[in-house]
This record gives sequence, structure tokens and C-alpha cells, in this order.
Amino acid sequence: MRVSCVIYAAKSSEDRRGSIPDQLQECRELVGVDSDRELVGEYSDERFSAYRGNRGPGLVEAMRHAEELAFENGRAELWVQHSDRLARGDGVRARHAVEIGLWALKRGVDVRCVQDPDTFRDLLYAVVTGQRNHEDSRRRGLAMAAGRRRAAERGEFIGYLPDGYKLGADIDDRGRVTKRMVIDPGRRNVIEAIFRLALRGRTTGQIAVSLNRHGWVTKPGRRDTVVAKWTSGSVLHVLRNPRYAGLVPFSGRIVARDSWPAYVSERQHQRIAVMLDARMPAKGIASRRLEAYLLAGLLRCGRCGRPIHCQTTKRRVAGGASRRYACASHEKDRHADRCGLPVIVADQLEAMLIGSLRTLLTATEQDGVPDTAEPVLDLSWERERLREAASRDETAFHDALQGLLSRQREVRTAYEQSAGQQLLRQLEAVPRFDAWASEALRGQSEQTRTAASELNGLLARWFTEMTVDVTATEVTIAVLRRFPLDSAATARRASVVFDRLDWARVACLVGRSRFRCAAWDDVEILGAMQAWALIHDRAPTSQDWVNGHGVWPTNKTVYRHFTSWRGALRRAGLERHRPNEPPRNWAWSDQEILEAIRVWVREHGRAPRWDEWARAAPGRPCTWTVEKHFGGWTTGVAAAVGVG
Repeated sequence: MRVSCVIYAAKSSEDRRGSIPDQLQECRELVGVDSDRELVGEYSDERFSAYRGNRGPGLVEAMRHAEELAFENGRAELWVQHSDRLARGDGVRARHAVEIGLWALKRGVDVRCVQDPDTFRDLLYAVVTGQRNHEDSRRRGLAMAAGRRRAAERGEFIGYLPDGYKLGADIDDRGRVTKRMVIDPGRRNVIEAIFRLALRGRTTGQIAVSLNRHGWVTKPGRRDTVVAKWTSGSVLHVLRNPRYAGLVPFSGRIVARDSWPAYVSERQHQRIAVMLDARMPAKGIASRRLEAYLLAGLLRCGRCGRPIHCQTTKRRVAGGASRRYACASHEKDRHADRCGLPVIVADQLEAMLIGSLRTLLTATEQDGVPDTAEPVLDLSWERERLREAASRDETAFHDALQGLLSRQREVRTAYEQSAGQQLLRQLEAVPRFDAWASEALRGQSEQTRTAASELNGLLARWFTEMTVDVTATEVTIAVLRRFPLDSAATARRASVVFDRLDWARVACLVGRSRFRCAAWDDVEILGAMQAWALIHDRAPTSQDWVNGHGVWPTNKTVYRHFTSWRGALRRAGLERHRPNEPPRNWAWSDQEILEAIRVWVREHGRAPRWDEWARAAPGRPCTWTVEKHFGGWTTGVAAAVGVG
């Protein structure tokens, strides 16, 4: 049986001289020498350093392909020119060569290196060679940095060529060629216009408008063939660049001056920088006000107790800015002991809170202590009457005592009615939060911002305090619930906890917070399956996930993590969908809803909570259906338990 082979090539920087084709050709020649080998795939990566980080998607696909071949045929080979094409990191910041060796050992893949064939013969060789590759890369990087610094101090060209300059060559007495920057006559007018307008006090946006009005365009990059119009960012990039003042920057420091012709003096460059710095804060504040935050001004950190701030990033998601909640320690503290609460995606945290609002409002017990707040009774007149009656006779004392008890019962009854009405009003307002969340996910608008402000005021009246804590395994939202003003207890604590599976499920419903190319882990895949089941009222099939859309992984990803589709469904607690069976498309009857609730009660020994039923498996009616049939969730549960 012929051995299936996959070859891989890589270049840490841009491959201008054809290194990747040479690597692939060298591997092809050795694979073709042996008739027992068969080449089935070629992969490559460009501009992915193996020293500062891991190689790119090409290596991921090559390893995945080799795994599949080894699983199908019992053996497969991954060929590279040298082991440092796979990994040359320290094992912390970037992958170590021994990690490739362990992966190959577990998956039944043989790694073949053309130039160092003994590297992956066993793990000891992989450790030694990996350390050597890492040290060689480090030493080469230090030597190149030192050489580039010396060249910068001499005023030679290093780095990239700014717009408005071109390369000129000088030849010394020894015949050595030295590259220097000289002004490009074809781009001189546009660069001079930018600095002339900036010195007159024009903003970057006004400068971009003026340039575009006169027909000036940006200079295309090395790989770009289409020129673009000027933007505020491209103008800002020119004004911030110290090279236009004849300065030579290196590693954040100026190492030389007057090394090439300048467009502005160093003093003018500093003056422009001061004007730009003065404008930036006002622009940043104005952009943040465009986004709506449901929990603005209410949240506090569950670790350090500081306020949670709202952050709007520059990255755009679904047409709007990405919204986040971050502890104030992230902005003000700059030391190792600052709060470790990670930044939380606003869509996910708001979805968690809205989904658990009924639980937080109706929580009746905390640490085993019943949540029964006593009313504040003003019984001073009744007590004075009781003392006077005790000094006269027994009959008067008995009548005064009965009056005191009757008064206390009346006040307590009135308080209970007031508390019940308050809770009823709060529960009736919960659907407004659900409607706002559905509308906000489709995009921010003036209506959603106005609604968010109103709902924020409701939460401020319902809760005296709201905290959030995020760990590697769970998210905890805790609140202090307000009672009526005539209550002796001013607040009662309630909390909800979302484990990683709940977190992943919410993330899939509202959109993943990471880029689409980010790797999926087992918990996220299971959560995505359960989220699909909640939306489509059935478990996903392999055919449904042929193509991933960022929110759902592809079916290949599921197979890679769980080996089989059935195994993944079993881990997610879902039943396999059979397309031949007609799906449920009829309305639920009252009796079916009551029976579904009774089944839950028999399985769990208690009545279901609203948040538990909202995340139930397919085959049970949703909470909205129960509320529509019985007028409320509590009424429906009471009817089922009472009948059962």
C-alpha cells in the first residue's frame, strides 16, 4: 500500500525571490524518488513568522490533511525542507518543534525533513533541534537589528518608502551601492499641500476633502494596483511620520537627523503633533456616544468593586462598532497588580442578563434564608394606648392588644399587596428587554438608543447594585434587589451563574466575539449545536454545517473535534434529526404544555425555572408559548403542578 504524503513550505516574510516554490520542488523530488509514496497535497504560508508566533492557516490545513490520511490509511507523511519551517519558537510565545513531534506521535504521522532528517526521529532529537532553531533565529534577529540600526545611523534607507519619496543610489570609491531617499517630483505637490494645510490649522478630514476635490489620490502600495482616495486616516499617517522632517526613527527613538531632504522642519513637525494630540480626545468621546449600552453606569466589577466602563472599539461588526464592558482598572492602572477581570463583549453580557431577569426578580431565597422583607410599622400610637390600658384594667388591656395585632395584620397585608404589584409590574416589563435585544442585534439606531436609556432607568429602579465576575469557567451576575420603600430590608442579593457551555450558547446566538478564523474548542461547538436547536427546533445535520458562517463551525471542524457527528450530538444532549420524519409544525395544546411541565417535574423533582425552560431541548414548548396559553409563566407552572 502506497504511503500518502503532504508537503509544506513557509516563508516568514514576503517571498520575493521564490523561496516557497524551491522548497516545494525539493520535497517533490524526494517524494517522487520512492515509488511507494504518493503526493496528495501541497500547502504553504507566507508572512507568518514561526519565531514570534505560529505559522499560518497553511500549516493548520497541512496537519489536518495528514491527520485524516493517517486515520484512513493507518499511516501518512508530512514533508518539509527543514524543521524550522514548521516551528522555531520557545514553547511559550510560539510553537516548539517538540510540539510537532508529540502531535505526529499521537496522530500516527511521520514528519520528514529534507535537510535535517533526524529531527523527528524521536522526541529527544526534536527537543534539541527545536532549541537550536530557536536560538539561531534569535541570534539572527539580533544581528539583523544591529545592522539595521547602524544603517539607520548612517542615514541609509531601511524599512518602507514613504509617499513623496523615491530611492536614489550612491556609489562610493569601493564600488559599494548605498540606497538613500530622495524627493519624488511626481508626488511632491500633494505632500507639500498636506503639510501646508496642516500648518494653517486644517483638520485631517478637511485636508482629505481638499485633496480629493483637486483630484489627488494616494500612492498605491507594493502589491496594490488601484489607487484610492484620501481619508482622514491616510492624512494622519503622513502627518505623524517623522521621516518627512528628515528624522530617522528606529525602535521608537530618533537615531539620526538630516539624512535625506525634508518636507518640513523638525520644529514644524512637533507643532503639528501638538495640534493633533489636542484634537484626538474630543473625537474619541464623540464616537462613543453613538452606541447604546444597556448597563451603562450600573455595573461594578465583582473582583475589585470598581465601576465597569463602556468601550467602543474601532473594529466594525455587522455594520456597527464593537461594544465591550471593561473594568475601570484596565484604563487607570498600569501595573502588574491591576484587576484581572477580562473585557466582556456587550452583546453577550446583555443577552445573559436579559435571559435571567425573571430569575433575578423572583429569587425568594439566599443562602437558605427566606426572602421575606418585613414592612416598617409605625405603631407608636397603638403602643401608647396599650401602656395606658395596662394601668387601668384587664379588659381595656385585652381590647388594646387586639387592636395592635389587627393593625399589624392590616399593614402587613397592604405591604404584601404592594410588593406583589411591584413584582408584577417588573415581570410585565421584561418582554420590553427581549424586544430591545432582538432589535439591537440587527443594528444600532436612534430608536434602540432611546429604548436602551429607558430600560437602563428601569434596571436602576429595580436593583441597587449589579456586579459581574468572569473566570475561565463561568460568568456570575449578582444583583441587590430593591424592596418597597416601607420595607425594613432595603435590598436582597440574587445571582445567576453561566458555565462555559451556557456562555458558548449565548455567544452563538448573538454572534461570536472573535474573528471568523479563530479556532473553535469543544465547549463552543457544543454550545453552537444547542443554539442551533433552540433556533430551528431540531438538531443540526452535517449537511446544515457544510459551510461555516462565523457563528456556526463547519462540519469538518465538528468531525475533527468529535470524530463523528452522532458523538457530537450525544455530547450536546441532542437527538439526531431524521429528515424523513415530518417536523413538528402544529400548535401546542394546553394539555400538551401541562404534560411537558409535569415530565420535567418528575425528572428533576421540582418545578422548572423560567431560565431553565428557555434553554430546554427541542420537543418542549418555549416559555413564550406557555405565557401565551396561560397568561404568564408562573400561572402555567402552577396549573401543571396543581393538576399533576
